[in-house]
Amino acid sequence: MKDEPLKKLKTRLLRKLNDICDEYSHYNSNQQGDILIFLPNIADAFFLKRELYKMKSKVKYKVVIWTDYLQDTTVQRNKELIEKATKKGYVKIVMTDIISDSLSLFSDKYDYVLDSGYHTSISYELKEDHSHITVDPITRNIANQRATFYDYKEGFCNRFYSFRYYTQLQD
Repeated sequence: MKDEPLKKLKTRLLRKLNDICDEYSHYNSNQQGDILIFLPNIADAFFLKRELYKMKSKVKYKVVIWTDYLQDTTVQRNKELIEKATKKGYVKIVMTDIISDSLSLFSDKYDYVLDSGYHTSISYELKEDHSHITVDPITRNIANQRATFYDYKEGFCNRFYSFRYYTQLQD
């Protein structure tokens, strides 16, 4: 996959986050829900986090990056960050590359779920004795899981791909 579509995707995600923060600036802190973002990989999450903190926003938020591959110390640090953010009434923006039950630890009030439509695949070449990491479109099953992750409350799932693209995804 070429980097150009992913670059455009990151720009669109940042624009959407900025719009959500502008919308939240008109609410008081107890009306602001949290945001869950599915990204292709953790490197993209660190990039978005850095760019997001550069933006000027009236909304106070904390960004948490979550994956099952994090070390225990990072997990503990994220949990402490979330507890502190919750006490202060901050909007929590959780960026992840996986669907996991552990995401509910961070919030029970996701107002927005942003789905990039991509994930990272790792394949191992036995003949060449090394692995390849690629960013691929998600399957329809993964798309449905991401969209229904927030089912327990009212919210919005913004898919950054068209319905036509969705119908062409593999099952």
